[in-house]
Amino acid sequence: MPNGSAESISLSEALERVVQRSQQAFLAQFQLLRIEAEEDLTRTLDGAALLFAGLIVLATAWVAFMLLSVHLLREPLSLAASLALVGGVNVGVGIWLLILSVRTLRRIRLMRPDATPKADPAPTVLGPTIPEQREMVKPAIEQCEEELKETLEDLVAAVHSRLDFGRRIVERPVPWLVGSALVGFLLAHPRAR
Repeated sequence: MPNGSAESISLSEALERVVQRSQQAFLAQFQLLRIEAEEDLTRTLDGAALLFAGLIVLATAWVAFMLLSVHLLREPLSLAASLALVGGVNVGVGIWLLILSVRTLRRIRLMRPDATPKADPAPTVLGPTIPEQREMVKPAIEQCEEELKETLEDLVAAVHSRLDFGRRIVERPVPWLVGSALVGFLLAHPRAR
C-alpha cells in the first residue's frame, strides 16, 4: 500500500480523488500549452512586423536606386534601353533571391517545446516574461503529476482491498461457508422439470 491509507478510503473516494487530480494535471498542462502558444504567437507577430517594416524600407530604397540607375543610364542609352537593362538586372537578382530563399527554407528545423531558446527576450515592466511564466508553471505540473500518481496508487490499493476475497473469507468464514454449502446443494440437486 503506497500511502498506507488504502484501508481508510473507499473506492468511490479514491475514484473521486483520481478524477480531481486528473483535472488538476490537465489544467496545468493546458496552462503550459497556452503559455507556449502565446510565446510562439508573440515571437511570430514581432518577427512579421519587423520583417514587414524592413521590406517597406528596402522597397523604397530599391525603387529610389532603380530610378537613379535609369536616370544615369539614360545619357549613354535610350530611355527604353536603360529601363530594359535595369529591369533585366532586377529579374536576375529576384530569381537568385528566390532560389536562395527556397534553399534556406528547406533547412528550417522547428525547435522542440522543451528546448531552451538561445537568447532570452528583454524583461518587460508589465509582468513576468513568457519563459518566466513557463518556469513558474512547470513545478505545478510536476506536483500535479506526482499527486495523480499517488492517487492512482491509492485507487489500485483500494480496489485490491475490495477484491481481496481471501481476507474477507478469513475475517468472516461463517457466511462464506453457509453460502458455499447452499451453492453446492443447489448444484447437486437440480430442479425437477
